[in-house]
Amino acid sequence: TQEHSQGWSLDPTHMDRAWKLATRGVELDPNAGACHGILGVIEISRGNWRQAVKHEDRAIALDPCVPWAHALRGVALAQGHQRLEASRSIKRALRLDPKPPHGLLMALAYINMGAGRTTEAIKLLEKVRQDMHDNILARVGLIAYHQREGDTAYAREVAAQILEINPDMTVEIAMGLIPGLEKIHPKSEFVRYADDLAVAGLPRSTRKARKLR
Repeated sequence: TQEHSQGWSLDPTHMDRAWKLATRGVELDPNAGACHGILGVIEISRGNWRQAVKHEDRAIALDPCVPWAHALRGVALAQGHQRLEASRSIKRALRLDPKPPHGLLMALAYINMGAGRTTEAIKLLEKVRQDMHDNILARVGLIAYHQREGDTAYAREVAAQILEINPDMTVEIAMGLIPGLEKIHPKSEFVRYADDLAVAGLPRSTRKARKLR
């Protein structure tokens, strides 16, 4: 699931294979918390936030000390505009892991962005960008923010970094990497977000992306 959610691979069958494997894992062992967690990730990618919360709740019930289950629960709740409870889940994850992985920081960043706490969100995304040369998801948010703020040179620089990581990346695919973005923001804001990425240099289609190689 990580290769797909991070934008490293555009193979659309990745998530289907992960779903089948995780489902089989739960069939063999209903107490397989990791499998419930993976099913939650996939439901998030599909926009089914209520189902995702159920899976992550099950994973938490089986092992309350796994930070990722709390973090993913927070991401799912953010899809459903339950931002206060989403923040609480992320903070629980942070308490469980004093040195949180970058994915946890990104989850908190995008929840903050959806809640209007833009400054805090951008600081977190920038930290992830600096620490991880191959992280696409953090760079997507940074492009849109800096393009909107008028720092077009930096936005184009970050867009170029994304195309170095994955030359087939497009605006549509990049937008899909942010779980439930179209549900977190109004439609007009969603369209503007996509336009910001395009203006900064991300191609609208895969064919155009290949021409830029």
